[in-house]
Amino acid sequence: MTLRAGSLSEVAGLRAGRPPWLATALWSPHIACRGCSSVNRHAGIACGVPNAFRAGAALRHGVSRRTPTGLLAALAERGHAEVRGGTGNPVVILAARDAPNPYVDLLASALEAAGLRVVCLYPYWRLLRQLRDMGRPRAVHVQWLSWLFERGSAFRCAVRACLWLGQLAALRLRGTAIVWTVHNLLSHDRRHPKTERLVRMVLARVCTAIVVHCPRGEESVRRFLKLSPRAPVRVVLHGPYPGSVPERPSRPASAPLTFLHVGLIRDYKGVPELLGAFTRLPEDPPSRLVIAGEVASTRLGHLIEDAARRDDRIRLALRRLSGEALEAELAAADAVVTPYRDILTSGTVLLAMSRGLPVVAPRLGCIPDEVGEEGGFLYDPLDPEGLYNALRRAQRERHRLPEMGRANAARMARRDWSAIARQLRDAYGPVA
Repeated sequence: MTLRAGSLSEVAGLRAGRPPWLATALWSPHIACRGCSSVNRHAGIACGVPNAFRAGAALRHGVSRRTPTGLLAALAERGHAEVRGGTGNPVVILAARDAPNPYVDLLASALEAAGLRVVCLYPYWRLLRQLRDMGRPRAVHVQWLSWLFERGSAFRCAVRACLWLGQLAALRLRGTAIVWTVHNLLSHDRRHPKTERLVRMVLARVCTAIVVHCPRGEESVRRFLKLSPRAPVRVVLHGPYPGSVPERPSRPASAPLTFLHVGLIRDYKGVPELLGAFTRLPEDPPSRLVIAGEVASTRLGHLIEDAARRDDRIRLALRRLSGEALEAELAAADAVVTPYRDILTSGTVLLAMSRGLPVVAPRLGCIPDEVGEEGGFLYDPLDPEGLYNALRRAQRERHRLPEMGRANAARMARRDWSAIARQLRDAYGPVA
């Protein structure tokens, strides 16, 4: 059973006269919200935070006690829940399901198809209260952790994390499996890196299983979190992004080579370095750079626009892309460039591979395992000329790009979400 929530404010019957400060103090987003207004900064996950703030209090004090199944039944009877598949103790995925990044939705759908009952919750530090009406979960599957560190001082973040970790430990003592998929070594914003690393080290020791998406990721996680060789870290490959590989007719040599950088544009993605390297490329052979996606900061947006004014080979589409617009940009590209400053698992790289595109990227995190030399042009991130030289190689070896794209598409086509669901079901352990 998977829950999808529409307007939680409507479900909870807000306008109950509670003062605004109370709604904020009782922040308890119980479930992923559609039609979101703010973005979880580490994964592009959307969540209508103001609605969730208000709805949490109302659900706790009203709707959640109306029926034996509380929140689940209340949402279902109002048409705000989609209940399907599976029986028994639920697997709780701590991440918003309705999100621009479809990873959580694909994961939840695969687990449902494997016969598991699935509930997607927006993560919140009052975890036991969120789970109160659901029965004891078979497993709690933790995804991203940046929500713990987005607000407040390092001390307040540490207190919030300790309360949350204590509840995870209590669930484990009661027989619930605690599984954590490590998408990044640290959150991209890195507001309190020392505190966050300590929290992650503690979480790793609470978990019954830790999931990473590649062998290099396992090595990095063990080293960064100081885990023993016996720690339960397992490799489960990231699944493919569904969709067809677009037809790319052969183009004349005189047509410009199109490099694409796509997705939410943030500092850690290295766009300034990309602009600096691209503007140095010679105009022959012809090339162009397309930067498409929403910009996370005004400062970064101004920098990108200034570079585009100075070089007419750069085209900008600085807005949140619809699914159709994203596919159109991928279909028109010859290669995707992801010049990360730091990364473990890259959804953008995997999306490019799923669409039959070669990749220009640094040898960081899982990228060498995913792409390899046959799927793109990789470079040393410590080499100041690495990105420029990789772009030049792509220019000179343009004839190899279609072959690289086909190799990437074939690699992703061999992956299967149902096999991934079976691996995770094993990680969750037997039904208690």
